[in-house]
Amino acid sequence: MVSKNYDISNIVFIDDDKQSSILFKQTLKEEIKTEKIYLNLFESANDFLFALKTRKVNADTVFFNIDMSAIDVGIFMANVRTFDPNISIFLISTEDKEEYHLKAKSYGAAGFLKKPINFKAVRAISVSYTHLRAHETRHD
Repeated sequence: MVSKNYDISNIVFIDDDKQSSILFKQTLKEEIKTEKIYLNLFESANDFLFALKTRKVNADTVFFNIDMSAIDVGIFMANVRTFDPNISIFLISTEDKEEYHLKAKSYGAAGFLKKPINFKAVRAISVSYTHLRAHETRHD
């Protein structure tokens, strides 16, 4: 579903772990309820990319679990950037290796999060990006 209200931050969470998706949604329930955040949950990167290509979803910030993906991270990032180079992408992995942090940075990711996800950090990121969006001027 597409939210065209530019005062709402469009957050996307991509993970095939249903428990993580539930926790992610619960973490942001206040912001969702007060319509500061519009949350889209996807179980695969390909489903998200299809929704993005067909304009069935808007995304300002994406949280992407790279462990479950059937798509290469670089290809995913390039595809997202094709549609909107301003989308902030945070990569998530169970591995907390320095090479993953460097790879995330080299792909232009806004950040890297380790699983189990620190949902307080996710909430802080999401709320801060929502605050920034509220002060942007958008032109269509």
